[in-house]
Amino acid sequence: MKKLLLILIICATLCGCRPIETEEPENETEPAVNIDIEYEDSTAQTTSRHNDGRTVICVDAGHGFDDVGCGPYLMSCYEKDVTLKAAKKLKASLEALGAEVILTHDGETYPDENDIIAAANRLNIPLKEGGIVENNIFSAYERGIYEEILAKDENIDFFISLHVNSVENASYVDGYELYYCKDNPNKALLNTFGENLSAVLDNDLSVDATEYDDSYIVTKYAKIPSVLLEMGYATNPQDAKNMTSDTWLQNLADTLAAEIVKIVEN
Repeated sequence: MKKLLLILIICATLCGCRPIETEEPENETEPAVNIDIEYEDSTAQTTSRHNDGRTVICVDAGHGFDDVGCGPYLMSCYEKDVTLKAAKKLKASLEALGAEVILTHDGETYPDENDIIAAANRLNIPLKEGGIVENNIFSAYERGIYEEILAKDENIDFFISLHVNSVENASYVDGYELYYCKDNPNKALLNTFGENLSAVLDNDLSVDATEYDDSYIVTKYAKIPSVLLEMGYATNPQDAKNMTSDTWLQNLADTLAAEIVKIVEN
């Protein structure tokens, strides 16, 4: 019996049997928006649906409150009014397709600075000193931190921030523009999203993978798929007319919703 046991041990050794090695979990702490990030050079589409089948989308209505955005070009309304209306329509369109939707704000209230700070501390998200302040503007920095918080707490699949563009003394400039950070780990997915969206918008969409230093805050530091969409130019008469039309905004919301759900769930 002892000889048999010795033979088995020798055979196991010769066959290279060894204990199973497990990988150490990666550090899940995401840096805050004032810290440079080194992303993995990956072209893989890393977005996936949750294990329970949920699709969670975060929609940000650009500007708002005391920050009106671009001014008096939009036929007696401001950018903040158009982006909020578009965000609410996009929320409804996404929900009609079965997605769960989180708005960064509803036009009436936004996350309290103390709540943002408490959540960031809870999730080990570093904060820039003086970056979050008590005022009447939900700043880009605060939205960037809030986006990180939601990404961790709510497992967001996709983030989109809606805006209106403008350019002085060039009323002929028009069209949609989509921006994402070229260093985002999901850059292949975001590029595909841009190509698909451009196709359904009759190629009237410019897609720009911005350099890290030039990217918008809500796209620059995010690890989740994040885009910023300029819906048109307030300084272009036709674009301005479109963006103040409920029918046009609804059609855009339906188009965006279909493309977002398709890219996330496929």
